[in-house]
Amino acid sequence: MILFVGNLSKATTGKDLTDLFGKFGSIAKSKLMLDEITKRSRGFGYVEMPDAGMAHNAINVLNNSTFMGEKILVYQASSKQSMAIVWK
Repeated sequence: MILFVGNLSKATTGKDLTDLFGKFGSIAKSKLMLDEITKRSRGFGYVEMPDAGMAHNAINVLNNSTFMGEKILVYQASSKQSMAIVWK
């Protein structure tokens, strides 16, 4: 299951994102979207968790929680969002 994670702090790194979701189970992939010029977080990213139960648990716990000083949004990515991700 691919999760959208929004309203992330500009200081968030890819490792921060992986570490946050790693507490809820295994992660197949994660991608923090970066500004092309500054290479800083654009404020959102995606996490793919192979176990749907663990992904739903992560959504339930993390959605509307505070992470790095920001109230983050976590939900299942739409099929349109999922198809647009380039996992590099």
